[in-house]
Amino acid sequence: MGHSDYSIVKTNSSASHRSSPDRDSGISDNASTVTVDKRELGSQAFQICHELTTIVRLSSDFLSDVIEGKESASELLDELQNKVHPFLITLDGEMSNIEQLLRKNLDRSRIGDSKVGWLLEYNRYQLEFRRVLMDLSGPVYEDLERVLRLRNRGCLGLSPKKETIASLREMSAGLERATKLIRNERAKPESAY
Repeated sequence: MGHSDYSIVKTNSSASHRSSPDRDSGISDNASTVTVDKRELGSQAFQICHELTTIVRLSSDFLSDVIEGKESASELLDELQNKVHPFLITLDGEMSNIEQLLRKNLDRSRIGDSKVGWLLEYNRYQLEFRRVLMDLSGPVYEDLERVLRLRNRGCLGLSPKKETIASLREMSAGLERATKLIRNERAKPESAY
């Protein structure tokens, strides 16, 4: 995997591809209420899922490069710290915005409101996305960084943990399922709740 592979991630993550809560996006925010449109929320959830899928795939490719030793440890460590890590931070911020929006809308909803069903469903997806990001930016990232730092110091016999490899496989499979579920959720009419 070359240096250009990670530039794809950075391009896909730019804010211009996605509306933020303070722009004209179907989401309004004033002092008394915060409302969210189901279609826009579905679009944002799908975008987050897509970005997570992209970074999980690239992390899997990155893991393969680490295992196979295709590039030097210092080059891989530089890519990990200067390309993957900033993307994870950006994605965390985007997810925080959606989580805050969901929380505000759920707090202002009544149990009988028709939107409660789809808000709870998207909240469930968001919680799972957060879990994936925490695993990716926590144990997976730390293991890759540990191996590369030690290899860079001359400890050549190290490989990532089996748990890291298994975790990336599980994330990939889970995000494929989530993509299908979100597509189905977006197609449901609001009256289905």
